[in-house]
Amino acid sequence: MIVNIKYCREDGNPFGRAYSYRTKLALGTGARVLCPTSSGMRTGVVVEINVPESAVDPDVLPLLREITKMAPAPRPEPKPVLVKADPDWDAGGTVTVEQATGSREQATEDEENEGRPQAAPTGETEGEAAPEPEVPEIEGLVRVAQLPVIVERLRQMKDYVEGMTEEAMALACTEDTVQTVKQRRADLNRFFNELEAKRKAVKAAVMGPYTAFEAVYKECICNPFNDADAALKAKIDAVEREQKQRCEDYLRKWFSELTLTHNVSWLTFEQTGIKIDMASAKAKTPQKLMDRLNEFAAKVALDQETISRMEDAAEVMAEYKKTLSLSQAINTVSARKEAVERERQAERERREAAKARLEAEARVEAAAPEVLAPPVVQATGNREQAAGDSKVYKCSFTVKATKEQLKKLKNFLIEEGISYE
Repeated sequence: MIVNIKYCREDGNPFGRAYSYRTKLALGTGARVLCPTSSGMRTGVVVEINVPESAVDPDVLPLLREITKMAPAPRPEPKPVLVKADPDWDAGGTVTVEQATGSREQATEDEENEGRPQAAPTGETEGEAAPEPEVPEIEGLVRVAQLPVIVERLRQMKDYVEGMTEEAMALACTEDTVQTVKQRRADLNRFFNELEAKRKAVKAAVMGPYTAFEAVYKECICNPFNDADAALKAKIDAVEREQKQRCEDYLRKWFSELTLTHNVSWLTFEQTGIKIDMASAKAKTPQKLMDRLNEFAAKVALDQETISRMEDAAEVMAEYKKTLSLSQAINTVSARKEAVERERQAERERREAAKARLEAEARVEAAAPEVLAPPVVQATGNREQAAGDSKVYKCSFTVKATKEQLKKLKNFLIEEGISYE
């Protein structure tokens, strides 16, 4: 027969919705049975018997599990122990321990020190500390009551889907059949999207309870813990900042005196790169950091002494104060001097070139003949040679003129009988 059962909590009481099982046992309502589940055997209570198959989801009916064993009877819970203060309690430390059944037994407590009992009575007395709150049991605080049962018949669809896709992939795609291939592809996508919608609906149904549980868990567990952690961290950080600041103030004052001793008073505490750690901040005297500061100041003083003996001491020292690196300061000054020297050499070469150019122009002007006036041409067209020296001179010059002017110049040279190259 088919029965409906409800699973039991750890306290033995049924809860939640009912689940269907098959069984051959003679069961009645209220019977406690062991129910097989995907996570193991669980105790359940029969809430309905002789359930007709028509009342069960036809997809679930062939998947029903079978109950074959009865559950053991639940263990009786231990009765609470009541500890009461005896109204006649005296220095002897007599208290009464009473069970819920009413039986009594006497227990005598020894005194830890003279005149003071080791254990005080649990009744309300002046100055008694409040009892600590009871810590809830974590085991069983959160558990999965029922794993989701997903009923699917995808294996039956596999052959159909593979056949449909293989048939589509076998289609020849040409200019004549491209529209047919496009239509087949659209049909495949439409069918696939319908199946995807089903899958997403199942996922949403499965994830819904967990999403709701997670929201409650964050509200009840995560948020209080995170808020407490942030508040405690802020308090701790404030105290540690104060300790570090106190240590830093002490080191700054000590370092200021140290720089005067080493004759490097221009050196600042920030240039040391010292970071205050908690171990040093908690120490009565931060000796480790003081040693590091002393070594740092001594090194700077030694570099300063080395620089003072150099030719370009002022320039090197100016660069050294920027980086506190002796080699880098020397290289920077050397590179700058070389660059200045290169510029000076280039300037000398430019001046010498300009001087040579002026001297060449002067030599050309000195060697050039005196420019003669153009000859006077008579109306008859006969040429008259200009009076003067008949000696022939040779000179070179550059003419800048238009094409038309050059033609006129050529004709003039020909007419005057002047040879040219």
